[in-house]
Parts: sequence; C-alpha cells; structure tokens
Amino acid sequence: MSLEIDSGTLNPHDDVLRLEGEIDLARRQSIIDEIESRLLRDARLVVDVSAVTFIDCAGLSALLWARTRAAHVGGELALVGPCAALSRMLRLTSLDGALPLQAAVAARKDQIPPANRW
Repeated sequence: MSLEIDSGTLNPHDDVLRLEGEIDLARRQSIIDEIESRLLRDARLVVDVSAVTFIDCAGLSALLWARTRAAHVGGELALVGPCAALSRMLRLTSLDGALPLQAAVAARKDQIPPANRW
C-alpha cells in the first residue's frame, strides 16, 4: 500500500490522502501517523479509498480513529471513491452511517458534509 498526495482534483490549496492496496494491521500505524500529521495542518481531511483492495478490522479502526480525531480538532473527515471492500465492511458492521462514503473527490473541503455522530 502506498500513501500519496493528490491535489489535482481539489482546490490547489487542498490535498487528498490516497490509500491504495490493503488496509490492515500491518499498515494501521502508518495510516494513523499520516492522518495525524495532516490533521495538525488542516482539520478537514479528504481520504480517497477508491484503490483499497482489502480492509480488516484494524484498518477500519484506523479510519474510525481518523473521524474521531478530526472531530476532536474541530474538523471533518470525508471518505471518497467507495471501494467494494470498504463498502462491504461498513455494511457488515453497521458503520456506514458513521463513515459515509462519497462518490467522488469532486467537492472542496469546505463542502465536506458533517458525519453522523453516534
């Protein structure tokens, strides 16, 4: 899995964290570290998950942590580019309302909808 910045689809001052491949226990801490670093710069974070091929409960917990952390610093987290693996995991755990997936990265960060609060 790689972590890369793709700023071409948003306002030039925004960036997108693109996750690819497997999101699992082996990658959990590196994802958390990258998200924490970005949230320190900007509390509104867009994560493109369209290239994720597998996600386990540790990967899901990293994304839930990111949503909670963004809210803690007064921001929001948007997951875009739904992939089958994450969509299925969210449905199976009934967390599809807690981590809603958007269809595309077309929106600016100031258009990120607020996540449902538990």
